Amino acid sequence: MPQEVPSCGVAARGTPSRMSGLNRFSEIGKPTASREAAQQVTGAMKYAGDLRMPGLLTGVVLRSPCAYGRILHIDASAARRLPGVRLVLTARDIPPGRFGRYLKDQPLLAGEVVLYAGEPVAVIAAVDEDTAEYAKEIIRVDLEPMNPVFDSSESLLAGAPLLHPDLRTYTAAWPAVREGNVCSRSRAWRGDIEEGFAGSELVVESVFDTPVVHQCPIETQAAIAWKDQAGRLRVSMPTQLAFANQFMIADALKIDPAAICVS
Repeated sequence: MPQEVPSCGVAARGTPSRMSGLNRFSEIGKPTASREAAQQVTGAMKYAGDLRMPGLLTGVVLRSPCAYGRILHIDASAARRLPGVRLVLTARDIPPGRFGRYLKDQPLLAGEVVLYAGEPVAVIAAVDEDTAEYAKEIIRVDLEPMNPVFDSSESLLAGAPLLHPDLRTYTAAWPAVREGNVCSRSRAWRGDIEEGFAGSELVVESVFDTPVVHQCPIETQAAIAWKDQAGRLRVSMPTQLAFANQFMIADALKIDPAAICVS
């Protein structure tokens, strides 16, 4: 009988290994420790949230506690009077507009309606975190809760609340077909599907649901921004898409992308 080779990549005794030809390399084919591993596991690694500089302000975000509701009134007067608070912004304090990488459907701050639990309603900048957090607590937001839809299938049914009435007017990165609560409708195919079914020994038809999945990096979500000596806005943040973030920040702030550096 032919000798089986384990699938883990280790050759059986007497069988040449596929990796044997790589022994002449100094790095390829050999275990290499991460250069940052020691700093990461000991807590010595400095991330964006660990950086400090003179005059640094702490920013916090007030988020909606409900999944779907109408904003009746926001009173931030007490927070603005609090010693140590440098800035409080709501939707009324910034120009209207939406941003997004592929579809510009996200307001910087919710102004009339909140569409998900955690949607930003106000931002606060203060001299330290305690002051910023306390200012966030004393902002009064009057919300009228509405009936949310938590199932995507139900959101497509007749009578479901229309979350984006002006969806067709939103700017998109591609000519997407948008209607109702459907963000984008597209089709992709290859070959003859009916021929494939006809030639199959077994056809299984069902509906499969998967849970929400998100990566779990060591670095927490934080960002620090400052102006350098040349007047450029520099942003340090955890991201795999520095250039995409550069252009989204520029679009949100209405400034030239060349005046922003994201790292």
